[in-house]
Amino acid sequence: METSAAAIRDLFSRIAPVYDFFNHFFTLGIDLYWRRRFVQKVLREKPVRILDLATGSGDVALLLQRRGADVIGADFCLPLLLRASAKGVHHLVAADATQLPFPDNTFDAVTIAFGFRNFLDRTTTLRELHRVLKPCGMLHILEFSHPHPMIRGIYFWYLGKVMPHIVKFFCGESIAGSKSAYQHLCSSVELFPAQPALAAMFQKANFQNVTWENLSLDIVAIHSGSKKA
Repeated sequence: METSAAAIRDLFSRIAPVYDFFNHFFTLGIDLYWRRRFVQKVLREKPVRILDLATGSGDVALLLQRRGADVIGADFCLPLLLRASAKGVHHLVAADATQLPFPDNTFDAVTIAFGFRNFLDRTTTLRELHRVLKPCGMLHILEFSHPHPMIRGIYFWYLGKVMPHIVKFFCGESIAGSKSAYQHLCSSVELFPAQPALAAMFQKANFQNVTWENLSLDIVAIHSGSKKA
């Protein structure tokens, strides 16, 4: 499994050409629904200025932008930022999640969709997100989680044993390391904290009113918390 920020950045750079295709393919398109539900939840508080961190190819940033929000998409992977730009995301920044280039109290909301599990220093990242949020600002994280026990075994078997071979079948040798890259991504899902553990991390970073909402037999969850007024 990749263990450094540089290695993870290289991983995402390698799979950037197939990033969107496999996101939709492996979830049978359900990821589009997850993102729409996520954006609906984020916009309930009517935030004006939003940071979409780990924006990737910009799907969530674009949805928020189309709903009228002033969105900055930030990521540390340049090839993915280029794809987000090509889709029409207006404001993009290359940034490290542990050292964000923004002043204190800048954003009404911060969103992260399917990126938080790839942060190596999650404690520092949460504190940094707390710093850049305005008082009463909201943090929302959409992330793979621990699915319902009824499907957990077959779900992790599919992630670890089936997905990487499908990637190899489609990509062949056209994308260097694509199979190992997706093996890492599968491992990161299985090793990610369960919903209560992530909620506890929010609270330790001084977020209040911490909640989570499970979707699709708990395969993913939307975690939310607010900064004190």
